[in-house]
Amino acid sequence: MQLIEPENGTSVVRFQWKQVRSIKEGNDTKIGQRTVIVFASNLARAFDFTIEDDDTKTAAAAVIATMRRLWLEARLATDAMLLAKRYIDEGDQLRVKGLRATSVHNGEARSSKDCYIEALKLDPTIARGWSGACYFAKGNETINIGATSYSRRECATRAMQLDDSDNINWYSLGRSMNNVETVTINSQFYTERQVHLKALSLDSSHSRTWNNLGHFMKPGETVDFNGTSYSKKEVFVQAVRCDRNDSFAWQNLGYIMKSHETITIDKDDSYTKQQIHLEAVKADPLNSWAWNS
Repeated sequence: MQLIEPENGTSVVRFQWKQVRSIKEGNDTKIGQRTVIVFASNLARAFDFTIEDDDTKTAAAAVIATMRRLWLEARLATDAMLLAKRYIDEGDQLRVKGLRATSVHNGEARSSKDCYIEALKLDPTIARGWSGACYFAKGNETINIGATSYSRRECATRAMQLDDSDNINWYSLGRSMNNVETVTINSQFYTERQVHLKALSLDSSHSRTWNNLGHFMKPGETVDFNGTSYSKKEVFVQAVRCDRNDSFAWQNLGYIMKSHETITIDKDDSYTKQQIHLEAVKADPLNSWAWNS
């Protein structure tokens, strides 16, 4: 049924009628749903007093009902997005505390990976959820979102498709690669080394990126970043400087040191190989690799 603009409505009613009709016809996708329900409510009240034509009232009622349904759907979607964001925040907080950190909800422990997966179930467009899931997936492990399983690489790729400006997404992509692989991002080829350097260009203070970069380097190899050349050992030193609580950075640094060698982290702050390993244990007493070193 064709909508007929009320001739005897006020200027405000006529304006709101046009807004609702524009939305109904798909011409206006930017207007907020909360505004829509205000328009619809005002129109409903206005029609009760200003319109006597039954056909117009019927058509208007149908539009108003549709607007209310769309508003409710938008409200539910907004609530889901807000909850997903809370899951992401909780996952990030737990990740900072360590790989084995958990929180307890309704008597059940929830890990950082659990938080990211719950967020993706609610809103699969959150890039940080995909990169977080990739971060905690091990080897050939898959991440299940609904009825679909995703590999580490697929999680990292989805994160990059959603946001290629976040260093964590680049870091997660690099972590899913080996040192002979290449990937294509926005029609440009990247090696594992270039992916990590791209992550550092976005945030050079991220310890795990430095640590992962050093992990892939060969003894005697160097890498250039921001005009400075770094050896494998110097890359691990940078990782420790960025985060003194990164047990794996301390561990890897100690692993490549010679038995009687000392190394300076900051000015007047030198460590022996044994002291480096002790710092790794201190940073994470549950890191079995640090104890074995």
